[in-house]
Amino acid sequence: MNVFSESNKTDSGIAYYSQGESNDVVLLVHGSFGTAMMWALYVPFLVEAGYRVIALDLAGHGASDGDLLEIDMDSYVDNVRDVIAAENIDPVLVGHSMSGLTVLMCAVAGMASTIIAIDPSPSLEVQGGKSTDGIPDVYDAVEAGMPTEPAAAMKALPDIAPEMLAKLGEMLGDDSGSARRQRKAGISIPKDVLDELDVLFFGAKLGKSIPFGISPESTEAMADYYEKQVYTITGATHPGILMGSQVGAVVEKILEFLKP
Repeated sequence: MNVFSESNKTDSGIAYYSQGESNDVVLLVHGSFGTAMMWALYVPFLVEAGYRVIALDLAGHGASDGDLLEIDMDSYVDNVRDVIAAENIDPVLVGHSMSGLTVLMCAVAGMASTIIAIDPSPSLEVQGGKSTDGIPDVYDAVEAGMPTEPAAAMKALPDIAPEMLAKLGEMLGDDSGSARRQRKAGISIPKDVLDELDVLFFGAKLGKSIPFGISPESTEAMADYYEKQVYTITGATHPGILMGSQVGAVVEKILEFLKP
């Protein structure tokens, strides 16, 4: 399922992958438990539209170095910074789920002026602070509620074809409890910082079909608070918005946003 022609590592050990030759770069950042290959269905569309696409494995994921016991959300922001510096690029940042919030943190740090947050974890301003009790230091998707029985997984994720659902199961790994505790406690994304930036939100109509998904109401609340455009994708689940039948619809809206 590797759709990338190049693989590289930053000096800090972050693996990233590239496809396309354009100076217009889209940098894709995966969510919890994932890897760069979660974006495989997006890459051909974006390259055909004239973009160079780069996707990274966050620290402790995929081929990247890193001990999940020592990693938090700020680490993931640093990972994005490292790839931007290594390639000397000014990319459009696209993040899913946990990294929908990560790329907004990157925007606060001045790393990009165009942000696309797909089914993002909510900011402190939108969700408030929540309890972090019971979150282990390292956890996996099953502990977070991913169905393990094939029939249950297909019922919860009807937009993902069976063969792709099997690939998803192979991709999913562990993630950082520290990063999850930060998100639950609340990470501030000040509204005034985003006011002058181009930001687009996507929500999945079936985002809560799995326990660790994001509801469309949460994403719409993010867009309302930050006064940004939002598309809610009918028929899409939380992982399916990356790996399911609605990918074409999402990418079409992304390209409209980037080239109005």
